[in-house]
Formats: sequence, structure tokens, C-alpha cells
Amino acid sequence: MRVRWPVLLFLATSSASGAMAQAGNRLGDFRGRLLDFLTSLPIAGATIEIDAGDLRQFTDSSGRFLFIGVPAGAHVVRARHLGYREATDTIQHTAGESAERGFVLRRVPQPLGEIVVSGRAVTFPRYFEPAYKRAAQGRGFFA
Repeated sequence: MRVRWPVLLFLATSSASGAMAQAGNRLGDFRGRLLDFLTSLPIAGATIEIDAGDLRQFTDSSGRFLFIGVPAGAHVVRARHLGYREATDTIQHTAGESAERGFVLRRVPQPLGEIVVSGRAVTFPRYFEPAYKRAAQGRGFFA
């Protein structure tokens, strides 16, 4: 017996949509915004993790993030960005609901290592001296 592939496609999509509808009853959305503590400006490119990295998103240019399909229950949410102290919070998420939470991160000074600048004296022939003087004054064209 030969089954046409449109029939198979219909059967596959109908069973997948039923599974998604059942999963949709147990999952919800979680959204929020990340701001700087001092300036109240959004922090772009920060990492938002739910349950130690099981789910991960990055904030957009307005500091917003969105998780779709978060399971119901209690979750630990972490917000991190270079130059800021990590913020952690616990959310209680109910099935089929949409939760929203705002985070504020405090700046932390970053210790920098020692910077060493070194150089050496360069000597050039005396006949180049007028050209180098003109270049230092911004006169002339030098490629």
C-alpha cells in the first residue's frame, strides 16, 4: 500500500501540534529588563541564566530579555555582565503564566594589570630631516 506524502505530512503536523498544545499548558514565558544601578540606563549584551545555565539569553540594546517555554516551578535567575556584580533572584513560575522581573546591576571596578610602554631611539639620515619636520607640522603628503 502506497501512502501519499501529503497524508504523512498532515499526520505529523497534527500530532506535533497536539504535543505542543499539551506542553503549552505546562510552560510559560519569563521576561524582564536589566538596568545600571547608578544611571538607570539599560545594559546591553548581559547574560541572563535560569537554573545554572540550563536556559540562557542575552539582553538586547534596551536591556530586555525574553525566555519562552519556561517550565512551571521555582527557578534561580542570574544576571551577569563584565564590569558589574552578579545579581541572583528566585522566581516562582506557574504553568501557562507569563512572569516579569527587573534586575539592577551595580558596577564593580576592574583591577588592571601593569602597562609597560617601551621604545627605542630611531636615527635617520640628515637629508630626511626637512621631510620629517614638515610631516610633524602636518604639511605635505606622506604615504
